[in-house]
Amino acid sequence: MNKGFKIFGLGVIVLVILFFMWTKLPFTINRHSDIKLGNKINCQIESYRKMNGLPESNDWNTLKKFGFIDHLDFLEPEYQKLNENDYQLIFIEGFDGPYLMWNSLDKKWKIDQPRFPDSWMKHKLENRDLIESKKIWSAEFDTISSNFYMKEINSLGSQTLNQVIEKLNGENPKIQIVLNRISNDTAFVQINDSEFLTEQCGTTGADSYLASVIYNLTEFKNIEYVNFDFELGDHATPGTYSRTDFTKF
Repeated sequence: MNKGFKIFGLGVIVLVILFFMWTKLPFTINRHSDIKLGNKINCQIESYRKMNGLPESNDWNTLKKFGFIDHLDFLEPEYQKLNENDYQLIFIEGFDGPYLMWNSLDKKWKIDQPRFPDSWMKHKLENRDLIESKKIWSAEFDTISSNFYMKEINSLGSQTLNQVIEKLNGENPKIQIVLNRISNDTAFVQINDSEFLTEQCGTTGADSYLASVIYNLTEFKNIEYVNFDFELGDHATPGTYSRTDFTKF
C-alpha cells in the first residue's frame, strides 16, 4: 500500500511538472493545432474575398464553409471584419485577453488584445469627451540648456481624440500612430513602422516624440497612461508610460 501510494504521488508530481513545462513552451508549439486551423481558414477567406470581398462578421453560413468550428452559440476561432480590407481571427479563452490571434494588418500569429472594428472605433472616438484643459503640447528644444521641454502651442477647442492623433501624424509623417483601443485609464497605440523612431531619432529625439504623444493624449478626460506597441529598438522601448515618466520635460 505504501509503495503504491508513493508511485501514485510520484506520477502526480511528474504530470504537474510536464504540464508546467508545456505551458512554458512557445505558443507556436503548444498552440500548433489552433494555428494550423487558423491558417487553413485564412486561405479560404483570401480565396473568397477575391471574388466577393470579405464576409461580414455575422455571416455564419459562409464562415462555416471555411472550416470554422460551430459551437452553436459561437464560432471557433472568432472572426471579426475590421473594415472593407482587413479582418482578424481570435481564439477566445476566458473573459479577459490577451488571446491567440491573427489579423490581416500584421499577418502573424501573436498573443495580444484584439483590435476593435473601425466602425466601432470611429463611433467611440467621435463621442469621446473633449479635452478638459483645451491644450495641445509640443516638445520644443531649448538651445540654451540643450534640452527639450513641453510647450503649450494653441487651444484645441472642440477637437476629438481622433483629430489630435491625425495632427500628431501630420507633424511626424515618418512616425504614424494608430489608436487601437481605450481601456480604463489607458490609451493603447501602435506604430507599425517604428524604424525612424527607434533607430534614427536618437534617444533624445525619441523621448521628445513619446512625451509629445503622452502629453497630448492624457489631456483627455480619464486617460492617464499611453501604451505604445512597436518593435524594440536602440533609442525607444515599447510599454506603458505616463507624464511622470517624462518629468525632465
